[in-house]
Amino acid sequence: MEFTDRVVWITGASSGIGEQLSYAFAQAGARLVLSSRKESELERVRAACPAGTEALVLPLDVADFAAAEPAARRVLAHYGRIDI
Repeated sequence: MEFTDRVVWITGASSGIGEQLSYAFAQAGARLVLSSRKESELERVRAACPAGTEALVLPLDVADFAAAEPAARRVLAHYGRIDI
């Protein structure tokens, strides 16, 4: 499946399945939004993505419902859309 220039927002991107999804979508050409509570780990994941990967690090606790809307606005301001 082709993901070139698709905007993919991955929660839990700092470890485990979320981290591996980040690498897979980056390899497929997606533009990423990397979220979790651990900003330093998100930065590590961004640095480990293939060269040229566009990735916005957006620390977020998905259990904090009040933070969801401002986070989505930030993604939309940065990329203009969210595809996945």
